[in-house]
Amino acid sequence: MTPRGARRGDGTLFRATLGGLLGLFALACWWAQDHRERRRLAGIHRVLAVFPHPDDETVACGGTLRRLSALQRDVTLLVLTRGERGPSRDRTATALGILRAAEMEAAAQHLGVRRLVQWRFPDGALTENAALMHAQLETLVEELRPDLMLTYGPDGLYGHPDHVACSAVVTSVRRRTHPSPSLWYVALPYALRRTLVQLRTLPRGSASSRLAPAPSSAVFVFPVLASKIRAWRAHQSQSRALGAGPGRLVPGWVIPLLQPFEFFHEVPAP
Repeated sequence: MTPRGARRGDGTLFRATLGGLLGLFALACWWAQDHRERRRLAGIHRVLAVFPHPDDETVACGGTLRRLSALQRDVTLLVLTRGERGPSRDRTATALGILRAAEMEAAAQHLGVRRLVQWRFPDGALTENAALMHAQLETLVEELRPDLMLTYGPDGLYGHPDHVACSAVVTSVRRRTHPSPSLWYVALPYALRRTLVQLRTLPRGSASSRLAPAPSSAVFVFPVLASKIRAWRAHQSQSRALGAGPGRLVPGWVIPLLQPFEFFHEVPAP
């Protein structure tokens, strides 16, 4: 008869061995995914990300920007406004704009952005300034000659007018005058979008938007989530907005930990 203590010891050893094997399997999967990602991004050398407000870049694709910068890609981030109309308790629009511009500088450093360009178009009025933005963006793209441009899709992720206007201008520049760069729209799988709506992180109604692009690729950002969280936390003035929904119970920056991928819709060449 096998002693009871020996059986307990065998069970403990089995669980420890199984746990070790599962850990090694997880590490192997992580390495394989990371290796595939590096190969897929190998042809990209110069990146231009265009977003309307400070913090849009981090929430939408901060992990991807950090991955590209870690691979020594030349990453430029263009922010169209200072976000002076964002949520604020006691600050004037001017003071908030100055603060958010400084927060954007700090976040860009965490994301490894090589060049940060902050324009001063009025927050909330990008649609009215679309023609001027188009002209200035054409000049910037001519100067930078990016291989890849990143921005929102036609739905603006959740219908925000500035987001929609930003997408339209970037898409128009690429279609009319600079067709060479690849263009990736930030996109969300339907199930994830619906979950975020249920958690009140996205506005109700954005889950069924006909303009929402379907993801066609995903970037594995788990290895750089720490940098994305640091960038997220750099936007301190917007902590209440970034913590909407589940952030009322837990810090908003916890949300990226639950999603090791960022999703994109790769727009066909014009």
